[in-house]
Amino acid sequence: MPLLAPICLLPLHLAANVASPPPMAMPRAAAAAPTVCIEPGALARQDDLDGAYTETFATEHFLLAWDPANALVTEAAVATYADALETSWSVEIDTLGWLAPDQTDACLITVLLAEFDASWGDTGGYTDVKETHGVPYMALNTAWLEYGDDWTQTLVAHEFNHASQFAYDVFWEETDWWYWEATAEWVPDSVYDDANTYMWSLWAYLDAPHLALSSMTGTVQYGHMAFNQHLATTEGEDAPRAVWENAGPLSTMEEATTLALGGADFDEIVVAYTSRVAALDVHEPEVWLEAIGYFEIDPYVAHVDTYPAEGSISGREAPQSRGQNFLHLTAPAAGEPTGNVVFTFSGIPSVADVPTEWAVTLATTDLGGGVTHVSVRADASGAAELVIEGLGDDVSDAWIGVVPLGDIGEEHGAGWSWSALVEPDGADTGDDTGEDTGGDKETPKACACGTTSPVSGAWGLGIGVAALAGARRRRG
Repeated sequence: MPLLAPICLLPLHLAANVASPPPMAMPRAAAAAPTVCIEPGALARQDDLDGAYTETFATEHFLLAWDPANALVTEAAVATYADALETSWSVEIDTLGWLAPDQTDACLITVLLAEFDASWGDTGGYTDVKETHGVPYMALNTAWLEYGDDWTQTLVAHEFNHASQFAYDVFWEETDWWYWEATAEWVPDSVYDDANTYMWSLWAYLDAPHLALSSMTGTVQYGHMAFNQHLATTEGEDAPRAVWENAGPLSTMEEATTLALGGADFDEIVVAYTSRVAALDVHEPEVWLEAIGYFEIDPYVAHVDTYPAEGSISGREAPQSRGQNFLHLTAPAAGEPTGNVVFTFSGIPSVADVPTEWAVTLATTDLGGGVTHVSVRADASGAAELVIEGLGDDVSDAWIGVVPLGDIGEEHGAGWSWSALVEPDGADTGDDTGEDTGGDKETPKACACGTTSPVSGAWGLGIGVAALAGARRRRG
């Protein structure tokens, strides 16, 4: 199986389209049955793919073509590709309601089953158009057949979603390219629910959560399919598609998301996303835990079980714009005092004169596995405080998320420091509500003390800390 997410090089094609927009396609008259509008051999020569591509197989919506010298393309392989393509159409278009790719009422989508040379690395395939609103085409790397049907099928579902995305004709700004991949990598789980190949993409995200949400570094944009998982889990399965549908030619992804979710504040969505990821209060947490164990990564900058404790984050690990850091706090060690834990945060107030706009989240897991989420915005100086009530008594684990919401870019992360100390039982921790009580301005506070409704935990103590410690295993 591949060591990277299914790279499809779409950003390179986006860059070419933005630099030199392709001509607008002329509408084709719908035919009784779609016909071949992009000849395979000419397409292969255009894209510098070696081979004759004289062997073909047509389905209802696709024309598959390959070089007869490609020994990997067996009758069974063609059947796998053909079934995956039509299944992707059936689920994504007919069931989930994505737009049919442009001009497919008149044209078959040409799909090259190609031997990619070494210059392509481990690229799984790509999708592109010759003309704006023209029929899209695909090239799929037949070397991926050796990884098994799950990988072939989810790669096809991923690439087919790109074919649909072109029909929306949105998110062309470079800052929104990540959402093309985050969406195309999220969709296959709806087509092939049991494949879970997105675990490889989670690796890219969980190994570097500090990277900006819009980052295209490495393959993290594939890992940000987790953002769409969050939207689908909290706002409904149609939410990611609604983002595309609510975008106009000049809309940003943030603006489209706000429209799609009825005016929701995008920063608040990011804050909620941060808190849920910190606690692994996510869709299919077992897949996330498998990614953490299989790739031997730790998404947390610190695990705390001894108090008082303190630390600081700077340099490579410091979060970029809407990037995240996570901490995990557990009960004081046996024999240590128990009580409320006061977590104090201090972040730099700006990066290159741009306000950092820190948010700090707190998720707590109770003894029944329920998860409660609260958050606080830091003040102008970058200070905030959270109180964790009952850690070690009523609360088994606490999870801190840190995210700068300001547009500080990707060149530099925003450094911050923290401390955690135990206030003995009965001690006064001050105004825990975070409300303004008048008088001198206080550090913003939040408290996990029953002031919010618990979110039903997607995972309980049986999967919690023990799994984080025990799920680690080596690649075969």
